[in-house]
Amino acid sequence: MEIFGVYDFDTIFIIAFAIFFYKAAEYENASKILWTGLSIIASFLNRILGGGLLTLISGQVVLFFAIAVIRSIFSRKE
Repeated sequence: MEIFGVYDFDTIFIIAFAIFFYKAAEYENASKILWTGLSIIASFLNRILGGGLLTLISGQVVLFFAIAVIRSIFSRKE
C-alpha cells in the first residue's frame, strides 16, 4: 500500500527520526551530519537484521539516550 508516495511506515519513520535527530543536533550545537547519520545507520541496521517497527522505534530511543549519556560524560571532563 502506498502512503504519500512511500511504500511502508518504516520509511516514514526513518525520515521522521532523521529529521528529529537533525533538529536535536541543531538545538545542541552539535554535528548535524553525525547525529542524522547515526540515526539512518541504526534504521538501516534494523532493516538488514529484519527488525520491525517496534525495534526501529526502540533503536532510535536507545540511540537518543546513548548520545545523551556520551555528551554528559564529555561535558563533565571539560
